[in-house]
Order: sequence, then structure tokens, then C-alpha cells
Amino acid sequence: MYCSECGTPLAPGVRFCPACGATAAGAVIQRGESGSTGGPVVPGGAGGPVVPGGPSVVMWVAIAAAAVVIVALAVAIPIIVLERGQEVQVTSTETSVVLSSTTSSAAVTTTEPATSTSTTTEAPTTTTASTIPGPPGDSAGKWVEKKVPGVPADTFDIAISDQAFAYVKYTAGKPKLFAYLFETDETLQIPVQSGAGAVGGLDLDGLLLVWREAKYNADNEVTEARLHAYRLPSGPKVTVVSDPKLGYPQVAGSLVAWTLIEDWPPSPDEFSLIRIWEAGVDSQGNPTGAAGELVSGALASIMGDSVWSYSLSPTHLSWETHEAIDAFDPGTYVMDFESMQPSIVSPEAFGGSIGGDVLAYQEGSQVKLLDLTDGETRVLDTQGLFPSAGPTYAAYYRPKSGGDWQVVARGLTGGYEQVLAASTGEPPWFLPAISTAPHRLAFAAGDKVRTFVWQPE
Repeated sequence: MYCSECGTPLAPGVRFCPACGATAAGAVIQRGESGSTGGPVVPGGAGGPVVPGGPSVVMWVAIAAAAVVIVALAVAIPIIVLERGQEVQVTSTETSVVLSSTTSSAAVTTTEPATSTSTTTEAPTTTTASTIPGPPGDSAGKWVEKKVPGVPADTFDIAISDQAFAYVKYTAGKPKLFAYLFETDETLQIPVQSGAGAVGGLDLDGLLLVWREAKYNADNEVTEARLHAYRLPSGPKVTVVSDPKLGYPQVAGSLVAWTLIEDWPPSPDEFSLIRIWEAGVDSQGNPTGAAGELVSGALASIMGDSVWSYSLSPTHLSWETHEAIDAFDPGTYVMDFESMQPSIVSPEAFGGSIGGDVLAYQEGSQVKLLDLTDGETRVLDTQGLFPSAGPTYAAYYRPKSGGDWQVVARGLTGGYEQVLAASTGEPPWFLPAISTAPHRLAFAAGDKVRTFVWQPE
């Protein structure tokens, strides 16, 4: 069998062309809403964009002239990569917490308690089979919606792992941070500092949660910003770093990364200058050494609806630059932490999501994959925007006629595809990034937050 679009020979049973991403001739693809019948099996799996046990994260940053907020993927930024290990003030402050639950009477006295409520939900699904299930999102099975209780429809900051789901809720203008544990069906309220005007930039790797808290003055200027880490369910809460320019933390394994954002002096009305830093942390989120600057400069456009993205894995970093700076031309770059040598993915690439050995990114109207081990690229879908990569699948926004968008999850080898949301209600650059984990994913679209878990056949 051959691809009707590009003529590439296709193996029996393949549903998508590995060269151009087009649907294979005669293929029947399941495109139902969540809960639809699973698609056909494709032999073999795919090495994936995330390390098993942790989520794949891509940070979308929408940059306005006066403020910076997370929105979607894209923008540009020139870069200089420096030696790791440059000194920066990194502090670690532990705060004892109380974890109270309707299922437990134990408590510890603390000045900053975390509260927990137990919620009854459906029992976990167990599967018995004579064969080992195929790759999640890329084999026989389906994505099944898992409702998380108490999540408001207007929640913008979300993060998911196989173990937990975190979100921010504003009550009377004050932010509150929550985490839901899938194994115990508990909702935890995570302590935030008094007077925090904003809580966001959530990221999860297993049970380790990181986020940013900020305070503002009367002129809406940031006076204080901190990156916190918290090991679920009971902490303690750790301050990893404090800097008014701090934004957009990410966690991957034993690494935490963040950005420092400021005006770009040559053209402050057009670009922001973004630097990327990292620090090693232990299992509780405590820094294990001095922080290092990974990227000393990337230029992000602040015109219109421009957005900028970077993505962290335990072994690689990817980022964008929208304008040339020093030795770096516009485009998306990737760097492995062993060689510390950046390389350009494509001048037209943006919205990269990296983990493991694969980078998913946008180029033109296509969703593409870069194998970080051999440098080979291929098209996953001919139509798509802002991909977020899981270990064996990618989730992204696909355009529909009439200007609307779908949320789609497709296996990296074309073994399965499912439309998770038939309509987003608004363009994806106004929506948060899709959050992915090896067996779970979450997104906010159509005026509600939805989470899914992979159920193999």
C-alpha cells in the first residue's frame, strides 16, 4: 500500500503516512468525542516526548507591552548559551504544613496549613489481558474522560501528571492553589503566601509541583516573585528562587527551570529579553546547588497576539527566538545537557514540546516530530497547532471549517487518533497549553477544563 499524497510505501495496518502525516488510503479513523471506540492497532511503539513518570510540559507565554502572561506557544528570542554554574541567589525555605482530611484525624500544628477533602468518584478501571497493552495513545484503546471535582470552568492555569492534577482558583480576587490526587480522590489546598496577587505557571512531575507567586504594587508592577516547589501530598513548601523578573517555572526529574524577563533596550516596544535558568533539586524540591544560566538571551515579540515557548526535559531544553540576537537567527533551538551545544530545529518552527528523545513542534500548518537521537524529522499531521507531547502520542489543536478548532490526540506512529473536543470555542492562542503525561492529559476549552486517562483494550 502506498500513500495517496506523497507515494511513500506503507506497512500493512498503518493508518497515517510516516512521511507526510496524511491519512492512509482506505483507512478508517475513529474521530468520535471522548469515550469513542478505540482505533486499530499498529505494531510497535514510539519513543516519546516525555520521560515515563512525569508530564511533558510546554510553556506558552503571551507577552504584552506592560505585562507578561501565559497563553500559548510561539514567539521568538535570540540566545547566548553560557557555561552552567553561574552564581545566582537561590534560597530554600521549608514551611511545615497541616494535612487534614475527612478520612484521617492526624494533624500537625503549622502556620500555613494545607487542607484536604475526600471526594467519592468512580473506581479505577483495571484491565486483565493475556497480552501487554500497547503504547498509550498509539494502540488499541481510547481516551476516557475523568472528571475532577471542584475545578471552576474559568480556570486558566492547569498541570497534570499520572499521579495528580493541579489548578488555580480565584475567590473574591484572591488566588487559591489546589491539587487533586488520582489514587486517593483527594483535593488538597496548597498554601500560598498572604498578599499574593497572582499564582500561576503550574507544572507537575509525578508528585512534585512547582509554581510562581507574585505581589504587585498600586501601579500593577511586580514587587516580589517566587518560584515554589511542593511535594504532594504534605510538602513542605520550598522557595527555590526569588526574583521580581521571574516567570514560567518548569520541572523535569531533578531539574527546575524558570525565565527572567525584561525589556529589550534597543527596542522595548517590540521585544522582551528572556533568559532561561535552571537549578538541581531533590525529591522534595530543595535546591541541591547553585543555579546556572542556560540561555542568556532570547527575543520575544510583544506585538499583537505573539507568544513564546520553551520546554524542559531531564536531558534537553528547547526554546524560541523571534528575532536575531548575537549568533542566533530566528527560529526554534534545542540543546542537550550533555554537550550543552544548541542547534537550530528550523527557522520556521515554534511551539516545541520536548521530552525523552522526541520534540513535537509546529512548522507552517503542520505538526512535526524531531527525533533527538538521529536528527530525523517527519510530519505527524498536515494540519495542527501548538502540540504537547506525551511519551507515545501528541495532543494539539486542529483547525475546522468556519474558524473553529478541535482538540486531537494522535499516536506518534499513527496507531490511534481521537478527537477529545469537537470545538474549543475560541482560538488556541487564547487557551492554555495542553498538559500531557504518559497516561493522562488535560486542557481547557469550550468554557471548561477536561482531563482524560488512557484506557487500553
